[in-house]
Amino acid sequence: MHKIETKVLEVDVENVKKNILALGAKEIQNTRLSVDWQFDLDQYPNMPAYLEIEGKHEEHIQEILKKLGLEGHEYSLEGERILIEKKYGLNWNEMRF
Repeated sequence: MHKIETKVLEVDVENVKKNILALGAKEIQNTRLSVDWQFDLDQYPNMPAYLEIEGKHEEHIQEILKKLGLEGHEYSLEGERILIEKKYGLNWNEMRF
């Protein structure tokens, strides 16, 4: 089954993580959580944190955005590198972590 992935921009990492865990998510790594969706909390230098959500389809993504109170947040279906370069004007190849 094909999955859809979206990035919710400019999130409060600790608050979002707490809300996802409250839904019964299992913490796979410090920034990766899984329940009926897969979540990654991504933070890179010189830009705000964002939440990556992988779901079954667009309505599935919209369902979790509503449950997390994030339905009004800006989101993007772009790949990570393209998002970082277009939205924040950063050169992915020059970023150091």
